[in-house]
Amino acid sequence: MHSRAPKALDPIGLVMSVAGVVAVVYAVIEAPTYGWLSAKTVGIALAGLAILGAWVAFELRSSHPMVDLRVFRNARFSAASFSVTMIFLALFGWLFLFTQQLQFVIGYSALQAGVRALPFALTIGVVAQPAARLATRVGTKVVVTAGLAVMATGFALMATSSAHTGYSFLLPVSVVIAAGMGLAMAPATESIMGSLPPAQAGVGSAVNDTTRSLGGALGVAIMGSVASSIFASRMHPALTHVPGPFAARAQASVGAAVTVGRHAPRGIGNSLIEAARQAFITGSDHAVLVAMAAALIGSLVAARYLPARAPETTLMGRTEGVEIALVNATQAA
Repeated sequence: MHSRAPKALDPIGLVMSVAGVVAVVYAVIEAPTYGWLSAKTVGIALAGLAILGAWVAFELRSSHPMVDLRVFRNARFSAASFSVTMIFLALFGWLFLFTQQLQFVIGYSALQAGVRALPFALTIGVVAQPAARLATRVGTKVVVTAGLAVMATGFALMATSSAHTGYSFLLPVSVVIAAGMGLAMAPATESIMGSLPPAQAGVGSAVNDTTRSLGGALGVAIMGSVASSIFASRMHPALTHVPGPFAARAQASVGAAVTVGRHAPRGIGNSLIEAARQAFITGSDHAVLVAMAAALIGSLVAARYLPARAPETTLMGRTEGVEIALVNATQAA
């Protein structure tokens, strides 16, 4: 099925959208360095938002826009797109921290951590297929709302972990998060693809890909910056007796701190590693609350704006939703 959307390029819109997103993400990533409320951070973020605002105005007036923003007048399309963005914002931000927790706090190798993440990925794949069928029986609104609420519950539990929390706790909680994502992802994606006429299939596919990428980038930037800020502040007292070059490296990340600790004299090294693990978990727990909030907001938006029952969807919409959910499972592995 082919889209009948205009094929003309929109280089100005492309440059404006990339510049705006890069500026906002850069401001968030560098906030721990410059300060969250510093003039530089706020200025760059506002400049990015201003560029994105100008991009919206430009696209609405363009005869050949990069994205036909008028499709967002469709409540089903907009709510589903927002839900997908929140899913990936929460997921990618949490996975960024979770893999570090497995390796640098619990002490698994990269391979061991990857193997222990497999149940998470498999759960998404197992839940995604029946979730699409369940949505046709009880309605997209119920399934997407419930899925995001389950994700939020999992993140709330994950935020209670400590430096001494073991895999026996992390495994079932990660499966809860995966089940929530699997439940919400396919119906939400189907809503994006099925809410537009066949002539705008290309727009739906492009927006679906963009929401995932944008949500993931923002999730890693926001949650990574929150965790990094808290980690650096908590590590500072532990580095008072560590030589300058080593202290600077140890304060950069939990991985660097553990590496420095392993090469330091045993007494200093062990205390440094323990401090780094405590500082990382404190920062990670606070950051995971951002994921919980994102999932809750997505759930509320889905409950409010997604139709209780979607009209008959295209075969392409249903297939696309299931395929993307399964791709997500393999990527999460």
